[in-house]
Amino acid sequence: MLFLFSQPQSDFLVKKIDKSPKTDYSLSILSRTLNKEGILNTIKAQLEKMNHQEKEIVAIYRRISSVIGMSESEFWVLYALFTIKGECTQQEISDFWFFPKQTVNTVITNLKKKGYVQLETIPGTRNKKNILLTEKGKDFRNKTVMLVYSAELKVLEKMEPEERIKCIEIMDKYIFYLNEEIDKLLQKELKKDKDVQ
Repeated sequence: MLFLFSQPQSDFLVKKIDKSPKTDYSLSILSRTLNKEGILNTIKAQLEKMNHQEKEIVAIYRRISSVIGMSESEFWVLYALFTIKGECTQQEISDFWFFPKQTVNTVITNLKKKGYVQLETIPGTRNKKNILLTEKGKDFRNKTVMLVYSAELKVLEKMEPEERIKCIEIMDKYIFYLNEEIDKLLQKELKKDKDVQ
């Protein structure tokens, strides 16, 4: 069990986290997809394993958000404000982190109510605003997002530099081809819809 964010002077409750990644479901996936030598032996099995890994990563961040008492969207917007460094707009967060604009807007409104951010109109624009962390927001970020970021860095430090680069390259390639195939699929579906009309 792991205790996350147990700050003596904070509002956080100390919560126990089950770190065991081997759930019954993940074990059943492995048993269905591995051959006798323990190798993922088909493209379908490899896809299933990759999708499972991606969902497992998402679940880790969902667990973090739950422990610190915020929504996943709030966590990621605070994370974005940390990684972007300096001033940024809702549009920039939406574009870079692939969030719907409305989600970012809702999150910023909630963070503003909690006193974590303030909005500052950009000179020369009609209603474009930079999002700035307040002192309360910086303190909260330091006790939450910064700890997660440090943990992520430690994870990468445990990998060889070549492994990190290869991981990034492979993921970039996968995303590129996935976008390409999904675009083809959507174009086909749009054409089918037009033919029906």
